[in-house]
Amino acid sequence: MLLMAIAGLWAMWRGSITITESLSLQGRPARLYGVTLLVLAVVLLLLSPVLERVTPEPLLRNAAARIAVNAAIVAALVVGLVFPFRRRGNA
Repeated sequence: MLLMAIAGLWAMWRGSITITESLSLQGRPARLYGVTLLVLAVVLLLLSPVLERVTPEPLLRNAAARIAVNAAIVAALVVGLVFPFRRRGNA
């Protein structure tokens, strides 16, 4: 979630963010994307106690697996949220 917040701050501050060569945002869409990432990071932080209760016990005991699952979720959110903020003409 820290990386999500950093990406959000970067997008807000710079007004641009590039995820990949074909996935980038400029201007207002980038700033809105940054705000969305920050809000989502805070929401996930507030929901973490609830999410821990529903997480399977073997996953809670394995720190490496927890880190991998968290990283995959954050990466999916950071990349996946680019699409709603792209201009309609981008392919």
